[in-house]
Amino acid sequence: MTLAFRPRSCSRSRCANGSSSIAAIGLVEGGLADETTTFNLFDVANPYILTKWQSERIAMRFAESGLPVVVVNPAFPFGPRDIAPTPTGGIIRSLLAKQVPLYILGRIGRGPGGIKVFDKRALAQYVHAFRDPRTIHATCEDYRAAAGIDLVHDKKDLKRKIRMPVLVLWGRQGVIERMFDPIRDWREVARDVRGRALDCGHFLPEEKPIEVLRELRRFLAHG
Repeated sequence: MTLAFRPRSCSRSRCANGSSSIAAIGLVEGGLADETTTFNLFDVANPYILTKWQSERIAMRFAESGLPVVVVNPAFPFGPRDIAPTPTGGIIRSLLAKQVPLYILGRIGRGPGGIKVFDKRALAQYVHAFRDPRTIHATCEDYRAAAGIDLVHDKKDLKRKIRMPVLVLWGRQGVIERMFDPIRDWREVARDVRGRALDCGHFLPEEKPIEVLRELRRFLAHG
């Protein structure tokens, strides 16, 4: 959320609209949260969530200065009025329309290596799995948990660190490299962390199988 003026300029502006996120709302264990729920995820929130919360606080400062402010906290928008559709709605529409091969192949083929790095038998298994409604349901529940109960469990476990060695591998050309510091992040929850980025996208075993195998053998030999 971006507001392109300072609180002292309120007299020259009529109102401000802020598009925040459900990420700026706290969690209520065993209950439902709403816009009045105090944010309480500081110890487990990633940079994206923190920037959403900080942006909303800035909007509230404008409101305290007298400027009419409207802040919305969208979650995962989909349904009859999602006419664009949004990325979330597009996923559901594609799955319901049984456009599974097109959707799945498009997603796994978006890396720098394209779809050619995948074995045809593996591609067939991806498509076969996502034709099963139970797989689609489980995938949606996985995303739902990441925005809810997973954060509750993380918070409960925060004071305990993983004792065994941890190997972290990620793609230099993928989203993990762009948005996170994997070694530093894992060292917050584990005592012995090692690893590096490989020169590939998101699908390491398919794009760099030899390098992945080499790193695993080195880790298991000296871990």
